[in-house]
Amino acid sequence: GSGSGNVNRKYKVSLNEGLVNNGMKLEASSSELYTNYIKEQKDAMPKENFWAVPVVAEMALSKEQVKKAIAGADVAVITISRMAGEGGDRKAVKGDWLLSDTEEANLRLVCQEAHAAKKKAILILNMGNIIDLTAVHNLPDAILHAWMGGQEMGNSIADVLTGKVNPSGKLPMTWALKYEDYSSANNFPESDGNAAYARYEEDVMVGYRHFDTQKVKTLYPFGYGLSYTTFAYSDMKISVEGDHAVVEVKVKNTGDAAGREIVQLYVGKPAVEGLLMPAKELVNFKKTAELQPGEETIVKMQVKAEDVAYFNEKQNNWVVAPGKYTAYVAASAEDIRLQQSVDL
Repeated sequence: GSGSGNVNRKYKVSLNEGLVNNGMKLEASSSELYTNYIKEQKDAMPKENFWAVPVVAEMALSKEQVKKAIAGADVAVITISRMAGEGGDRKAVKGDWLLSDTEEANLRLVCQEAHAAKKKAILILNMGNIIDLTAVHNLPDAILHAWMGGQEMGNSIADVLTGKVNPSGKLPMTWALKYEDYSSANNFPESDGNAAYARYEEDVMVGYRHFDTQKVKTLYPFGYGLSYTTFAYSDMKISVEGDHAVVEVKVKNTGDAAGREIVQLYVGKPAVEGLLMPAKELVNFKKTAELQPGEETIVKMQVKAEDVAYFNEKQNNWVVAPGKYTAYVAASAEDIRLQQSVDL
């Protein structure tokens, strides 16, 4: 990244280097094509500094180039990148939040030709943010979001692609079907053209709270993430211990690969007159140790009074409202596995 996303690194492992380090070979024609193109582009760009990290624009590929590359490969991997850093807000334009015409055309072409040859196509997102994939998310066989992996990023991605490591990450944000679905879209300076101010009309209805409460469909919900295995949840219990409650649940690896699961705990609060309350809010989460196929563990998560309090402006204080509270144990904001209610 740039600005506060920039790192002083001793070295940098590229994706290509990571794949080779993990015993894979690069298809010769596409490797040469991109190596020459990237060098030419970077030679014409200003040198990288703390605030400015130049990104090479995607090269338009021809059908012949793609066919040749896929003929000599076992799998097709295509990356899409974005630079992120301090002082650069996202814009709902092509090449930023939206795919550029070239990126979309390349992705469609690579997936089409790979599938015609009965081979897999994998999309890797090399960025610290997200982009609009609504029109194309079903084209690749898998999507790996690498975020900002640091100087070992190439090796890390290769570890996941080869199955050496089972990915266990979950999305820290809601992936909307379209930019306008975000609660801040109408008031964000980049949206209304006025960069001098922003109106915070969404109140607490930010992120998954807005999508949940208003029942807005998402591309991928907050807390979502696939794995090479599956997990089952059972035996949910709620107990009160002193000034806090403990929610516990049994998690079992029901697949064929070892892996970790991130268990999320949401709470739905009772209604408060004159106040818009979210349908539920994340109050805790816990990542299991690596579970072997068939192995199970008990996950315990604590809930304190301040975790379920709301701010009462008339009293100028945090308040826990009396009434029914519902605890949801979930694999994502939309994937509720178990729930129980208690009266406080």
